[in-house]
Amino acid sequence: MTFTELAPYTKNLNLLIVEDEEQIRSATVNLFKRLFAVVHEAADGAQGLKMFQSKPKFYDLILTDINMPNTDGIKMINEIRKNDTLIPIVVLSAYTDFDRMLTVINAGADSFLPKPFNMKTSVSSFYRLTVRISDAKIMQEHIEQIEEENHFLNKELAVLKEKNRLMYSAYQAMHSPLLQSEIIKVPNSQSEPIVNNNSKYLEITPEIIPVKKLNDQAQQTYIYNYMEPDDLEDIKENLARLNSLMLVVGGGDITRDEVSEISYYIQSIGKSASAYNESYPISRALGALSSIIQANNQIFIDKSSSLGSLCKAFGVDLVNWVQMIFHDGATSVDVMDDTIISNSQMLGSMLTMSESDDETVDMDDIFDF
Repeated sequence: MTFTELAPYTKNLNLLIVEDEEQIRSATVNLFKRLFAVVHEAADGAQGLKMFQSKPKFYDLILTDINMPNTDGIKMINEIRKNDTLIPIVVLSAYTDFDRMLTVINAGADSFLPKPFNMKTSVSSFYRLTVRISDAKIMQEHIEQIEEENHFLNKELAVLKEKNRLMYSAYQAMHSPLLQSEIIKVPNSQSEPIVNNNSKYLEITPEIIPVKKLNDQAQQTYIYNYMEPDDLEDIKENLARLNSLMLVVGGGDITRDEVSEISYYIQSIGKSASAYNESYPISRALGALSSIIQANNQIFIDKSSSLGSLCKAFGVDLVNWVQMIFHDGATSVDVMDDTIISNSQMLGSMLTMSESDDETVDMDDIFDF
Protein backbone atom coordinates (compact mmCIF):
# COMPACT_ATOMS: atom_id res chain seq x y z
CA MET A 1 0.00 0.00 0.00
CA THR A 2 1.20 3.55 -0.82
CA PHE A 3 0.56 6.89 0.87
CA THR A 4 -1.68 7.88 -2.06
CA GLU A 5 -4.02 4.99 -1.23
CA LEU A 6 -4.48 6.45 2.25
CA ALA A 7 -5.97 9.68 0.86
CA PRO A 8 -9.65 8.55 0.79
CA TYR A 9 -9.43 7.87 4.54
CA THR A 10 -7.37 10.92 5.59
CA LYS A 11 -8.59 13.73 3.30
CA ASN A 12 -11.23 14.89 5.82
CA LEU A 13 -9.09 14.49 8.96
CA ASN A 14 -7.14 17.09 10.98
CA LEU A 15 -3.67 16.17 12.27
CA LEU A 16 -1.50 17.68 15.05
CA ILE A 17 2.25 16.90 14.86
CA VAL A 18 4.37 17.47 18.01
CA GLU A 19 8.14 17.22 17.38
CA ASP A 20 11.01 19.27 18.81
CA GLU A 21 13.58 18.60 16.06
CA GLU A 22 12.79 21.21 13.41
CA GLN A 23 14.17 19.26 10.44
CA ILE A 24 12.20 16.12 11.28
CA ARG A 25 9.08 18.16 12.09
CA SER A 26 9.25 20.09 8.81
CA ALA A 27 9.72 16.92 6.74
CA THR A 28 6.88 15.16 8.57
CA VAL A 29 4.52 18.12 8.13
CA ASN A 30 5.28 18.35 4.39
CA LEU A 31 4.69 14.62 3.98
CA PHE A 32 1.33 14.53 5.74
CA LYS A 33 0.02 17.75 4.18
CA ARG A 34 -0.46 15.70 1.02
CA LEU A 35 -2.89 13.43 2.85
CA PHE A 36 -4.71 15.33 5.62
CA ALA A 37 -7.18 18.19 5.36
CA VAL A 38 -5.34 20.19 8.04
CA VAL A 39 -1.87 19.66 9.53
CA HIS A 40 -0.75 21.78 12.52
CA GLU A 41 2.66 21.58 14.21
CA ALA A 42 4.04 22.15 17.70
CA ALA A 43 7.69 22.32 18.83
CA ASP A 44 7.25 20.62 22.23
CA GLY A 45 4.71 18.98 24.53
CA ALA A 46 3.72 22.23 26.24
CA GLN A 47 2.89 23.91 22.92
CA GLY A 48 1.15 20.77 21.65
CA LEU A 49 -1.01 20.53 24.80
CA LYS A 50 -1.95 24.22 24.53
CA MET A 51 -2.97 23.83 20.87
CA PHE A 52 -5.07 20.75 21.66
CA GLN A 53 -6.78 22.39 24.64
CA SER A 54 -7.61 25.48 22.57
CA LYS A 55 -9.46 23.27 20.03
CA PRO A 56 -10.41 20.10 21.94
CA LYS A 57 -12.75 18.74 19.23
CA PHE A 58 -10.82 19.95 16.20
CA TYR A 59 -8.07 17.33 15.86
CA ASP A 60 -8.75 13.76 14.74
CA LEU A 61 -5.22 12.41 15.30
CA ILE A 62 -2.04 13.41 17.22
CA LEU A 63 1.45 12.37 16.12
CA THR A 64 4.06 13.08 18.83
CA ASP A 65 7.67 12.55 19.83
CA ILE A 66 8.57 11.42 23.37
CA ASN A 67 11.76 13.26 24.39
CA MET A 68 11.11 17.01 24.10
CA PRO A 69 12.00 20.10 26.17
CA ASN A 70 9.55 21.88 28.53
CA THR A 71 6.96 19.09 28.51
CA ASP A 72 7.78 15.66 27.09
CA GLY A 73 5.43 13.47 25.10
CA ILE A 74 4.39 11.25 28.02
CA LYS A 75 3.32 14.20 30.21
CA MET A 76 1.44 15.71 27.28
CA ILE A 77 -0.38 12.43 26.64
CA ASN A 78 -1.31 12.13 30.32
CA GLU A 79 -2.80 15.64 30.33
CA ILE A 80 -4.73 15.05 27.11
CA ARG A 81 -6.17 11.78 28.41
CA LYS A 82 -7.63 13.59 31.43
CA ASN A 83 -10.14 15.26 29.11
CA ASP A 84 -10.20 13.07 25.99
CA THR A 85 -9.85 9.30 26.19
CA LEU A 86 -10.75 8.66 22.56
CA ILE A 87 -8.53 10.75 20.28
CA PRO A 88 -5.92 8.44 18.68
CA ILE A 89 -2.31 9.28 19.63
CA VAL A 90 0.63 7.86 17.63
CA VAL A 91 4.10 8.04 19.19
CA LEU A 92 7.24 8.67 17.15
CA SER A 93 10.19 7.07 18.93
CA ALA A 94 13.67 5.73 18.31
CA TYR A 95 13.49 3.75 21.52
CA THR A 96 12.98 0.00 21.53
CA ASP A 97 13.29 -0.44 25.29
CA PHE A 98 10.29 -2.48 26.51
CA ASP A 99 9.86 -0.60 29.81
CA ARG A 100 9.91 2.73 27.98
CA MET A 101 7.31 1.52 25.49
CA LEU A 102 5.14 0.17 28.35
CA THR A 103 5.23 3.60 30.02
CA VAL A 104 4.08 5.22 26.79
CA ILE A 105 1.26 2.68 26.39
CA ASN A 106 0.13 3.21 29.98
CA ALA A 107 0.06 6.94 29.34
CA GLY A 108 -2.54 6.37 26.61
CA ALA A 109 -0.73 6.00 23.28
CA ASP A 110 -2.54 3.99 20.60
CA SER A 111 0.32 3.13 18.24
CA PHE A 112 4.04 3.57 17.55
CA LEU A 113 6.03 4.68 14.52
CA PRO A 114 9.80 4.22 14.42
CA LYS A 115 12.27 7.06 13.94
CA PRO A 116 13.49 7.35 11.29
CA PHE A 117 10.39 6.45 9.20
CA ASN A 118 10.09 3.07 7.58
CA MET A 119 7.71 3.97 4.74
CA LYS A 120 6.15 0.51 4.38
CA THR A 121 5.60 0.06 8.11
CA SER A 122 4.32 3.62 8.53
CA VAL A 123 1.78 3.30 5.71
CA SER A 124 0.41 0.01 7.05
CA SER A 125 0.08 1.41 10.58
CA PHE A 126 -1.58 4.57 9.34
CA TYR A 127 -3.96 2.67 7.10
CA ARG A 128 -5.46 0.65 9.96
CA LEU A 129 -5.62 3.69 12.21
CA THR A 130 -7.08 6.19 9.72
CA VAL A 131 -9.72 3.73 8.50
CA ARG A 132 -10.87 3.39 12.10
CA ILE A 133 -10.82 7.18 12.64
CA SER A 134 -12.61 7.87 9.35
CA ASP A 135 -15.35 5.32 10.10
CA ALA A 136 -15.79 6.72 13.61
CA LYS A 137 -16.01 10.28 12.28
CA ILE A 138 -18.63 9.32 9.69
CA MET A 139 -20.61 7.53 12.40
CA GLN A 140 -20.39 10.57 14.68
CA GLU A 141 -21.59 12.85 11.88
CA HIS A 142 -24.57 10.54 11.33
CA ILE A 143 -25.33 10.58 15.06
CA GLU A 144 -25.15 14.39 15.17
CA GLN A 145 -27.39 14.63 12.11
CA ILE A 146 -29.95 12.32 13.72
CA GLU A 147 -29.79 14.29 16.97
CA GLU A 148 -30.31 17.55 15.05
CA GLU A 149 -33.28 16.10 13.18
CA ASN A 150 -34.72 14.83 16.47
CA HIS A 151 -34.28 18.31 17.93
CA PHE A 152 -36.28 19.91 15.10
CA LEU A 153 -38.89 17.14 15.24
CA ASN A 154 -39.32 17.73 18.97
CA LYS A 155 -39.76 21.46 18.33
CA GLU A 156 -42.37 20.72 15.65
CA LEU A 157 -44.09 18.29 18.03
CA ALA A 158 -44.20 20.97 20.73
CA VAL A 159 -45.78 23.41 18.25
CA LEU A 160 -48.35 20.81 17.21
CA LYS A 161 -49.16 20.04 20.85
CA GLU A 162 -49.67 23.74 21.53
CA LYS A 163 -51.91 24.10 18.46
CA ASN A 164 -53.87 21.06 19.57
CA ARG A 165 -54.27 22.59 23.03
CA LEU A 166 -55.50 25.88 21.55
CA MET A 167 -57.86 24.05 19.21
CA TYR A 168 -59.28 22.03 22.08
CA SER A 169 -59.70 25.17 24.17
CA ALA A 170 -61.57 26.83 21.29
CA TYR A 171 -63.74 23.73 20.88
CA GLN A 172 -64.56 23.72 24.60
CA ALA A 173 -65.43 27.40 24.45
CA MET A 174 -67.88 26.76 21.61
CA HIS A 175 -69.52 23.83 23.40
CA SER A 176 -69.79 25.40 26.84
CA PRO A 177 -72.93 24.54 28.86
CA LEU A 178 -75.87 26.75 27.92
CA LEU A 179 -78.25 28.40 30.33
CA GLN A 180 -81.05 26.02 29.41
CA SER A 181 -83.09 26.95 32.48
CA GLU A 182 -83.54 30.47 31.07
CA ILE A 183 -84.87 29.31 27.70
CA ILE A 184 -88.63 29.02 27.14
CA LYS A 185 -89.41 27.26 23.87
CA VAL A 186 -92.64 27.93 22.01
CA PRO A 187 -93.99 24.58 20.75
CA ASN A 188 -94.79 24.02 17.08
CA SER A 189 -93.22 27.34 16.09
CA GLN A 190 -91.08 26.00 13.26
CA SER A 191 -92.40 26.77 9.80
CA GLU A 192 -92.02 24.55 6.79
CA PRO A 193 -89.18 25.56 4.43
CA ILE A 194 -90.27 27.93 1.66
CA VAL A 195 -88.40 27.06 -1.54
CA ASN A 196 -87.88 29.77 -4.14
CA ASN A 197 -87.34 27.96 -7.41
CA ASN A 198 -85.81 31.08 -8.97
CA SER A 199 -83.00 31.10 -6.41
CA LYS A 200 -80.27 28.60 -5.70
CA TYR A 201 -80.62 29.35 -2.00
CA LEU A 202 -83.05 27.62 0.30
CA GLU A 203 -85.27 30.16 2.04
CA ILE A 204 -86.23 28.96 5.51
CA THR A 205 -88.39 30.95 7.88
CA PRO A 206 -86.40 30.78 11.11
CA GLU A 207 -87.75 29.11 14.19
CA ILE A 208 -87.84 31.87 16.78
CA ILE A 209 -87.54 30.87 20.42
CA PRO A 210 -87.93 33.69 22.95
CA VAL A 211 -85.50 33.75 25.86
CA LYS A 212 -86.69 34.89 29.27
CA LYS A 213 -84.31 37.41 30.80
CA LEU A 214 -83.67 37.62 34.54
CA ASN A 215 -84.21 41.37 34.29
CA ASP A 216 -87.77 42.02 33.17
CA GLN A 217 -86.74 45.41 31.77
CA ALA A 218 -84.17 43.78 29.41
CA GLN A 219 -84.81 43.72 25.70
CA GLN A 220 -86.48 40.55 24.40
CA THR A 221 -84.09 38.10 22.69
CA TYR A 222 -84.69 35.09 20.45
CA ILE A 223 -82.97 31.90 19.37
CA TYR A 224 -83.04 31.37 15.60
CA ASN A 225 -83.05 27.76 14.44
CA TYR A 226 -82.99 28.39 10.71
CA MET A 227 -79.87 26.34 9.94
CA GLU A 228 -79.70 22.60 9.31
CA PRO A 229 -77.90 20.80 12.20
CA ASP A 230 -75.19 19.37 9.91
CA ASP A 231 -74.37 22.82 8.49
CA LEU A 232 -74.26 24.34 11.98
CA GLU A 233 -71.97 21.57 13.21
CA ASP A 234 -69.66 22.10 10.20
CA ILE A 235 -69.47 25.80 11.04
CA LYS A 236 -68.61 25.03 14.67
CA GLU A 237 -65.85 22.58 13.73
CA ASN A 238 -64.32 24.90 11.14
CA LEU A 239 -64.59 27.83 13.54
CA ALA A 240 -62.75 25.90 16.27
CA ARG A 241 -59.92 25.14 13.83
CA LEU A 242 -59.90 28.73 12.57
CA ASN A 243 -59.65 30.20 16.07
CA SER A 244 -56.72 27.94 16.98
CA LEU A 245 -54.86 29.44 14.00
CA MET A 246 -56.02 33.01 14.68
CA LEU A 247 -54.33 32.76 18.08
CA VAL A 248 -50.99 32.12 16.31
CA VAL A 249 -51.26 35.28 14.18
CA GLY A 250 -49.10 37.99 15.66
CA GLY A 251 -46.61 35.58 17.16
CA GLY A 252 -44.21 36.07 14.24
CA ASP A 253 -43.89 32.41 13.27
CA ILE A 254 -46.95 31.74 11.12
CA THR A 255 -46.27 29.74 7.93
CA ARG A 256 -47.67 29.88 4.40
CA ASP A 257 -49.52 26.61 4.98
CA GLU A 258 -51.15 28.02 8.13
CA VAL A 259 -52.26 31.14 6.23
CA SER A 260 -53.77 28.89 3.54
CA GLU A 261 -55.60 26.95 6.28
CA ILE A 262 -57.01 30.22 7.67
CA SER A 263 -58.30 31.10 4.20
CA TYR A 264 -59.78 27.61 3.79
CA TYR A 265 -61.64 27.60 7.13
CA ILE A 266 -63.07 31.09 6.50
CA GLN A 267 -64.23 29.94 3.06
CA SER A 268 -65.76 26.75 4.55
CA ILE A 269 -67.71 28.72 7.18
CA GLY A 270 -68.95 31.08 4.49
CA LYS A 271 -69.95 28.19 2.25
CA SER A 272 -72.06 26.57 5.00
CA ALA A 273 -73.71 29.92 5.78
CA SER A 274 -74.41 30.78 2.11
CA ALA A 275 -77.36 28.37 1.83
CA TYR A 276 -79.51 30.54 4.12
CA ASN A 277 -80.87 34.04 3.47
CA GLU A 278 -80.41 34.97 7.14
CA SER A 279 -76.63 34.41 7.03
CA TYR A 280 -76.02 35.17 3.35
CA PRO A 281 -74.54 38.68 3.97
CA ILE A 282 -72.00 37.17 6.36
CA SER A 283 -71.18 34.37 3.89
CA ARG A 284 -70.42 36.91 1.13
CA ALA A 285 -68.07 38.87 3.39
CA LEU A 286 -66.28 35.67 4.45
CA GLY A 287 -65.94 34.49 0.85
CA ALA A 288 -64.38 37.79 -0.21
CA LEU A 289 -61.99 37.78 2.76
CA SER A 290 -60.94 34.19 2.05
CA SER A 291 -60.03 35.09 -1.54
CA ILE A 292 -58.02 38.15 -0.43
CA ILE A 293 -56.05 36.14 2.16
CA GLN A 294 -55.26 33.39 -0.34
CA ALA A 295 -54.12 35.93 -2.94
CA ASN A 296 -51.95 37.78 -0.41
CA ASN A 297 -50.46 34.86 1.50
CA GLN A 298 -46.96 36.34 1.89
CA ILE A 299 -48.31 39.79 2.74
CA PHE A 300 -50.39 38.18 5.52
CA ILE A 301 -47.17 36.65 6.91
CA ASP A 302 -45.26 39.94 6.62
CA LYS A 303 -48.02 41.86 8.39
CA SER A 304 -48.96 39.15 10.89
CA SER A 305 -47.60 41.11 13.86
CA SER A 306 -50.02 43.97 13.16
CA LEU A 307 -52.90 41.64 12.23
CA GLY A 308 -52.84 39.63 15.47
CA SER A 309 -55.34 41.70 17.49
CA LEU A 310 -57.78 42.07 14.61
CA CYS A 311 -57.65 38.35 13.77
CA LYS A 312 -58.34 37.35 17.38
CA ALA A 313 -61.25 39.82 17.57
CA PHE A 314 -62.60 38.54 14.25
CA GLY A 315 -62.54 34.94 15.54
CA VAL A 316 -64.31 35.97 18.77
CA ASP A 317 -66.99 37.79 16.75
CA LEU A 318 -67.73 34.64 14.74
CA VAL A 319 -67.98 32.61 17.97
CA ASN A 320 -70.36 35.21 19.43
CA TRP A 321 -72.46 35.09 16.25
CA VAL A 322 -72.95 31.32 16.55
CA GLN A 323 -73.48 31.44 20.32
CA MET A 324 -75.98 34.30 20.27
CA ILE A 325 -78.03 33.38 17.17
CA PHE A 326 -78.28 29.62 17.72
CA HIS A 327 -77.89 29.13 21.49
CA ASP A 328 -78.06 32.10 23.87
CA GLY A 329 -80.47 34.31 21.98
CA ALA A 330 -80.19 37.63 20.13
CA THR A 331 -82.37 40.70 19.64
CA SER A 332 -82.40 40.10 15.86
CA VAL A 333 -81.12 37.52 13.39
CA ASP A 334 -78.67 40.04 11.88
CA VAL A 335 -77.37 41.46 15.16
CA MET A 336 -73.75 40.45 14.39
CA ASP A 337 -73.81 41.08 10.63
CA ASP A 338 -72.40 44.62 10.65
CA THR A 339 -69.60 43.72 13.05
CA ILE A 340 -68.46 40.63 11.13
CA ILE A 341 -68.76 42.30 7.72
CA SER A 342 -66.88 45.38 8.97
CA ASN A 343 -64.04 43.32 10.44
CA SER A 344 -63.84 41.20 7.26
CA GLN A 345 -63.48 44.33 5.18
CA MET A 346 -60.92 45.77 7.60
CA LEU A 347 -58.78 42.62 7.40
CA GLY A 348 -59.05 42.59 3.62
CA SER A 349 -58.11 46.27 3.31
CA MET A 350 -55.06 45.81 5.53
CA LEU A 351 -53.80 43.11 3.17
CA THR A 352 -54.45 45.05 -0.03
CA MET A 353 -53.43 48.57 0.98
CA SER A 354 -50.13 49.98 -0.26
CA GLU A 355 -47.08 50.29 1.98
CA SER A 356 -47.52 54.06 2.26
CA ASP A 357 -51.11 53.60 3.39
CA ASP A 358 -50.06 50.84 5.75
CA GLU A 359 -47.75 53.19 7.65
CA THR A 360 -50.69 55.38 8.61
CA VAL A 361 -52.71 52.57 10.19
CA ASP A 362 -52.77 52.70 14.00
CA MET A 363 -54.16 49.57 15.63
CA ASP A 364 -55.44 51.74 18.53
CA ASP A 365 -57.75 53.44 16.01
CA ILE A 366 -59.11 50.05 14.91
CA PHE A 367 -59.84 48.74 18.40
CA ASP A 368 -61.58 51.09 20.75
CA PHE A 369 -61.62 49.16 24.00
